Amino acid sequence: MNRYKPSLSRNDIESQIHRMVAFIDHEARERAEEIDSKTEGEFCYEKGRLLHKARQDMQRIYEKKEITVYKQDQTTEATLQNRARLRELACREAHISRIEAEVQDRLLKKNEDPELYRNILLEMLIQGLFRMLERVVLVRVREQDLTIIEELLEPAKDRYKEKVGRRVKIVVDSSRYLAPSCLGGVELATPNRKVRVINTFLSRLQLIVKQLVPAIRRHLFEQGPLSRHESVYSFFEKA
Repeated sequence: MNRYKPSLSRNDIESQIHRMVAFIDHEARERAEEIDSKTEGEFCYEKGRLLHKARQDMQRIYEKKEITVYKQDQTTEATLQNRARLRELACREAHISRIEAEVQDRLLKKNEDPELYRNILLEMLIQGLFRMLERVVLVRVREQDLTIIEELLEPAKDRYKEKVGRRVKIVVDSSRYLAPSCLGGVELATPNRKVRVINTFLSRLQLIVKQLVPAIRRHLFEQGPLSRHESVYSFFEKA
């Protein structure tokens, strides 16, 4: 016995096709939205990762530049401080040199007093003899002091004998005179000239300056400005 199978009409077929198309379209849109959502999430994640990495890179670059600038500033500051310190030291040395030159001028003025210079020259000669302790001594002076030193030989010999207990022979060396720049004084030597004692105003001034420079610097640059320039000469007068 044959079963009856009703046939579908054209409208039913088209209706089923539309429903299938609508279903497929719906599924496609949902899938597309899912893909878009996933893509958007991945995009945002990758964007955030790249931005974070870029910020870190920029931060490292900025920190390196900041360190470089800081070191450059430190170097520049140290260089400027060093230059300023050197200029200050140069000014201080120039000031001390001016004081030394003024002391030389004062010594020259004192040498203009014949009697005072004569007494000083005698003492300088006797000091040299005490340092030499030789039986025969050569003496050199400035050419302008030749007459004075010849007059002082006997008083110097007498003082030497009185203090040491023996005579000394003093020979004035007129073959070579001391330079005028020595400011006066004497230079003593043994006959073979291997031992010398320089007792001139200039040599003593240089020795005093060398010994007193620390005290002079403290006096000049660590005290107040009032009257310090004038009172610094007391160092030389005491010395």
